Amino acid sequence: MFYLIINFCAYGQTELTNNFAVVLKKLNIKREDCYQDLVVEKILPYSKDKSVLVIPKIVEHDEGFFILDSYIVIVDNGSGKILNLFHEDKAWTSDAVSLETIVIDFAPYKLNSTTRAFGIRTRYSGSSRPNPYSVEYISLFYPENNKLIRVLKDFTIYSYTGEWDTNCNGEFYSENKFLIISDEKTNNFNNIISKVTYTTITRTFENDDCKDEEKVEKKTGVLKFKEGEYK
Repeated sequence: MFYLIINFCAYGQTELTNNFAVVLKKLNIKREDCYQDLVVEKILPYSKDKSVLVIPKIVEHDEGFFILDSYIVIVDNGSGKILNLFHEDKAWTSDAVSLETIVIDFAPYKLNSTTRAFGIRTRYSGSSRPNPYSVEYISLFYPENNKLIRVLKDFTIYSYTGEWDTNCNGEFYSENKFLIISDEKTNNFNNIISKVTYTTITRTFENDDCKDEEKVEKKTGVLKFKEGEYK
C-alpha cells in the first residue's frame, strides 16, 4: 500500500489558544521577541488533546530583513505543558527572498508501524516581476521521549522561476513534487517516493497574440532513511 501526500499548502491554521502565552513563559521568551505574523498552531487530528505550535523568535530584524530561531513544540492543550520540543538557532532567514508563510502539515506521514511524522512547510517568494521566483520546503518531525526528531530537512517540494519582458516573451520553469510513503523500508523506516513534474513554458508574441508552448517532464526519486535522516 502507498499513502499519497498532497503537495501544496491547503491547510488552514487554527486561532492561537492560550497555549501560546503558556509556552512562551515556559521557554522564557517575550511575546514581543516573536515574529507573530508567522506563529502557527494546530490541534493534532489524531490526538486532539495536543497541539503543534511553531514559534519563530527574532534574532535580527530590519526593514525587509529578518533572521529567526525556530521553536516547534507539541503541547498538552489542558495544561500547556510542553511534551516535545525542537529548537534550532537561525533556522529561517528572510531578505531579498521573503519568508511568507509557515504551515503545519498533518498529512499521513507514516514512517513505520509505530511512527507518524508531521510536516512544517515554509514558502518563500521573490519580489522581482521580470524574474519571478517562489519556493516551498518541507521538513518532517516525529515525537520521541521529550524531543521532536527531524528526519527530513528543507526538502524542496515546489519551485517556480522565470525570466520575461513583463509583456509576453519569456520562459517559466516549475518543479512540483508529490511524496508517497512506500511499504519498502530502509533501516526500519518506510522509503519516501518523490514523483516530480517539471514544466517549462515558453511564451512568445506572434501574430498579435501571446502564445504559450508547454513542455512537461516527469521523474521519480526515492528518499531512504540513513544515518538518522531521509536522503
